Formats: sequence, structure tokens, C-alpha cells
Amino acid sequence: GKLAKKYPENSSMQLYYAQALANNGKYNESKDGYKAYSKLNSADSRGEVFVYAYENLNPFYEDSTLFTVKAVDFNTDHSEFSPLYHKNGLLFVSNRETYSVFERVFGWNNTPYLDLFFRDAGSGEISKFSKELNSKYHEGSAVFSKLHDTIYFTRSNYFNGKFRKSDENINKLQLFSAVKKEDKWQDINPFPYNDDQYSIGQPALSPDNKTIYFASDMPGTKGGTDIYKCTLEANNTWGKPENLGFEVNTE
Repeated sequence: GKLAKKYPENSSMQLYYAQALANNGKYNESKDGYKAYSKLNSADSRGEVFVYAYENLNPFYEDSTLFTVKAVDFNTDHSEFSPLYHKNGLLFVSNRETYSVFERVFGWNNTPYLDLFFRDAGSGEISKFSKELNSKYHEGSAVFSKLHDTIYFTRSNYFNGKFRKSDENINKLQLFSAVKKEDKWQDINPFPYNDDQYSIGQPALSPDNKTIYFASDMPGTKGGTDIYKCTLEANNTWGKPENLGFEVNTE
């Protein structure tokens, strides 16, 4: 807030402040911030869009009485997110402690790397999902095919023992797939549009498994990171990524 007041003509400061206020549930104050941003940068539609949205918050709460949100009893003081039903349990991503003598920690925050975990619905037992899929770096959000015999998952840019970085010296996220054979995940392959210079991750599949959706900051985004899709072609390969456009993605 201090920086936004100190630099009232700086559009970026006004935008970041408006976003921070909204993240903290201060929507009226955020609306004023977006108004200030819109005056400074009228070419960016986000100002007008969020001012309009915060004029009437009722649509955001239309279905809030239909659901009860509760924390599950197996959360830890580390991160747990991206839950996904699988077979007789739940797949999720976490950097929880496993107290392994070989456990590696992420240098940015000194916590264990993210891995895929599985909770058995019957016993409640939680274990790492797959030694074939979990690497010594980050694994993240995943999705299963309709028959649960193929998985698409997010991982740090690490494949075949090689840890790769972009020209900016950043290890980007990549998308990988694997197939279940003889009760093991095999044939781990990188997504054809992975690139050292940008990230691809957070996959989702259409019900017929013929379209894959993912987030990426590849060149051509409308904003910093957009949602893209690829369609499965007749030769069983993924077609080129298509940006979902302004109806879904923002600036």
C-alpha cells in the first residue's frame, strides 16, 4: 500500500496493490485500486473487468450454500494440494516430510521437494505414489485417462538423468506421461511441446481423452500464464497447442 501511494502514477504498483487487496478479501478497496490502474493503463481491460466484477459480488456466492468445505484430517503443516481420485483412494501433491535419509530439500525454502502421494481410502495409509514417477526434483499436478492406465503429470525439467535450465538459468516445469503396465508405471515420455525456455503443467483431460488442457507461459500468451489445449489427431499424436483466448484467459 505504501508503494502504491508513493508512486500514484506507476500503473504496475496500482495493479499489484489492487491484486493484493483482492487476495485478502478487501474487494471494495481493490475496486478503487483497479479504477486507479484503469485510468493509468486504459489499454489493459483488467481494470474495467475487475471494477465491474467487484461492483456486485453476489454471483460469486450463488452456490456457496450448496457446499460445505472442510479440511481433511491428513493435512500436515506442509503443503497438500491438487487432489485426484484414483482407484481406491486419492492422489495428491505434497512436500510433507517422509523422514527418509535420502530426502532432498528445495533450496528456495529449505523444504522437501514436491512429490505425488497416495492415500488408500480403506486403510487411510499414505505413501509416495510411485518410485517410477517421483524423481529427486518436483512432481506436481496430474490427471489420469478414463481407464486410469495413463497418467499425465507435471515435473521439473528433469528427464533421463538430465536437469535442464532456461537461458535465464531457471528450471522450468514440464509435462510428462506414463503408462501402467504389469502394475508399474512405465514408458515415461515428455510432452511433445515441452521446451527449456517456458513451463507447461497442470494438465486436465476431456471426458473422451481426446483433448488435453494445460497451463503455460509459452510465447503468445495473453497474460503471464494462459490455458492451452491440444487435440489428439488421427495418428495418435497431439496437435499443436491452441490458446483458449480472451473468453478464458486474461491479460
